[in-house]
Amino acid sequence: MKNLVEKAYVPMFSQMQKGPQVTDALIKASQAIMTPTQQQTTFAPTITTTPEGKTITTTPGGGITPPTSAIGMAGGLQANVPTGGTSAGGLPTAGAEVAPGMRLPFPVRRADQPYIAEPTEQKDQAAGTDYRNNLVNGQMTLAESRRNVSEVMQTASGIGENLLFPGGGVLGRLERKVLTAMKSSDYDMLAKDLARMAMDTSRAMGSVGGTVAGLDMSAVANGTVKVPPEVLIKIARRVDAGFTNLDMQANGAQQFSQKFGDNNMKAYQQAWNANARDTRIFEAMNIMENETDPNKIKKDFEALFPSEKKRKTILKQYRNLKSLAATGVIAEPLTPEDF
Repeated sequence: MKNLVEKAYVPMFSQMQKGPQVTDALIKASQAIMTPTQQQTTFAPTITTTPEGKTITTTPGGGITPPTSAIGMAGGLQANVPTGGTSAGGLPTAGAEVAPGMRLPFPVRRADQPYIAEPTEQKDQAAGTDYRNNLVNGQMTLAESRRNVSEVMQTASGIGENLLFPGGGVLGRLERKVLTAMKSSDYDMLAKDLARMAMDTSRAMGSVGGTVAGLDMSAVANGTVKVPPEVLIKIARRVDAGFTNLDMQANGAQQFSQKFGDNNMKAYQQAWNANARDTRIFEAMNIMENETDPNKIKKDFEALFPSEKKRKTILKQYRNLKSLAATGVIAEPLTPEDF
């Protein structure tokens, strides 16, 4: 084999002029005597795909020719077509209206297809995932928290009833009894625990701290502020309403994510916030859930929302929140006339 190569190439190389072309010719000659399989293995282009869905095709050089690379898009890449409709695969695209007034900022992505993310899409997806995970994690302790709140309300109600009937004592004696109750270690612990639950629920829904019944919960939690029994009951009702908010919001976020992805979660958050801006609506939900007397429900509902126009808006928001929790989308859009 060696003799054959020498006979074929040495005479040709001996006649060549010195220069860089000699090296090139030698390399090309070595390539020429390779088998087809060797050539394909050594010099065939290679294709890799980046996490963003871009393809990089690298072609090895021949002789002294340097290798080249080209950037393209993976086959079957999901297109970013902001048409407000559906893609060829039947998925909603960016701008698609998935419910009255609810439009998606990004296309719905398929898990089995790569894609090139929009400029803010990865950031929004991470934020949407964190938001949903915080809600679901907070939801896991709701059963125990609700039992604790119920016990607080019963205890505080019992204290309040005892204070309201001091056995014929004068006002000064009643005031002393209130102060004695508020200074007791058991009562103090009730207030602090309740305030901490209020702050935990607030954090799970993306807020820091929290104000309930006009009181800073961090001040109640650390004992800086003392509250009387009737205020403690109001705080307990608000905290219980917060639990309802968290539970429904978490259920809806899961539903929305499964249908449209965490990258589009801002659409869900905006819809939820628009319909839950008055948190008393969750107190009303708890009343309707726990009270059996229709007259009592009507009385309590009107006490929460004295304005007839406000009650109509609340009922509309109530239907939307129930729809969001069950399906991830609203039932009907809110209009400026609702406020």
